[in-house]
Amino acid sequence: MLDSIQKHVEGHKRFTSDVSHEIRSPLTALKGSIEVTLRRKRNPEEYEDILKKNLFEVNRLHKISDNLLLLARADHDIIELRKSWVDINELLGLIVERHKNKILEKSLNVIEEYQEPLEFLSDRDLLDEALSNLFDNALKYTPDNGSIFLKTGQSFQGITVTFHDTGPGIPEQDRERVFERFYRVDKTRSRLSGGSGLGLAITKWIIETHGGDISVKNHKEGGAIFTITLPVDDA
Repeated sequence: MLDSIQKHVEGHKRFTSDVSHEIRSPLTALKGSIEVTLRRKRNPEEYEDILKKNLFEVNRLHKISDNLLLLARADHDIIELRKSWVDINELLGLIVERHKNKILEKSLNVIEEYQEPLEFLSDRDLLDEALSNLFDNALKYTPDNGSIFLKTGQSFQGITVTFHDTGPGIPEQDRERVFERFYRVDKTRSRLSGGSGLGLAITKWIIETHGGDISVKNHKEGGAIFTITLPVDDA
């Protein structure tokens, strides 16, 4: 009993520390940028570049606050699922389209292999969040000129959605922890790309709330493979 309480207290302290660090990081970047900018007058192009960088940090703060609010509501079980029939293939197509600029910027090849038709009774906004997080994760870790494979299918086990990137993969010792809040395999790289370490934790909660399961493994030729399985009974 005491061990359980102690673990809970330690977990709470660690979570509070992580939240403080995640918020402090973009605030420090913003403060430093503004202080340096005010030291001298600059031309319009310089101001525009600085504002773009500051907007990146503001958006990062906004995303962190949104994610924390969602997790807090989930922890207190106050989120009501608004279910409707969602075409998973169509949703994936929209997600890819939303990331078109980043795909072009990195010269990535996105290969889509969808089984038709494929509908699932779910909360569209939450399912969008989960799938977007996984695609965004693949974008971050796939090198320039690399490939991302998206695949959907259905069998007696359920509906499956697979995200396969051609990045460095995930070390075996980290695979069980990638779904923990604030856990990151490469902390420096995640912060530079705007990651908060909450996306995969939120994704896992969303999928499990819909009765599904999510797993990750490495491909033998490189890259990570995230697989979502959703129950056929709800489809």
